[in-house]
Amino acid sequence: MPAPLELLPKFAPIVARHFAAYLELFADEAAELGTHVARRVVAIIVALLALSFTLALACVWVLNAVWDTPWRQFAIVALLVVFAAATAVAWITATKRPVAAQGAFHRLRTEWTLDQQLIVELMDAKYNEDQARDSSSEGTEPARPVHTRGGVSNGVSGANATARQYARN
Repeated sequence: MPAPLELLPKFAPIVARHFAAYLELFADEAAELGTHVARRVVAIIVALLALSFTLALACVWVLNAVWDTPWRQFAIVALLVVFAAATAVAWITATKRPVAAQGAFHRLRTEWTLDQQLIVELMDAKYNEDQARDSSSEGTEPARPVHTRGGVSNGVSGANATARQYARN
């Protein structure tokens, strides 16, 4: 297998283009995330302010309705219990870690995983090609394909064929 420094001139343009693409993808996702977070923060602030005014007016109405009755103490305790329960539920909900389907920078993580798999396949294909060349010059049987997570890497299938062809040239 050739030393990594021998492959550097062939892979440097690919790495540079990938790095630029990663920077662009990161910037896009960061902008989307920033916009999304800003909208949610504003919406949450408005909702909390409206809720607090609504609850305050509801409490005033309840206390006004029962002030001259024997239910005055019960109404005050009931409002206290309701708000304590709402606070507990809100606290549990706010501190629970959300189960996000994708999470932040999902596309960036996906691309990084695909690139790692492509690099493994390229290195396996180059190694198998070198082994086949060495064994054919010695008159022995060519090397078997290397098994990867995605299946057998034979150097000619799928969308990676263009990248492999570029690496060979």
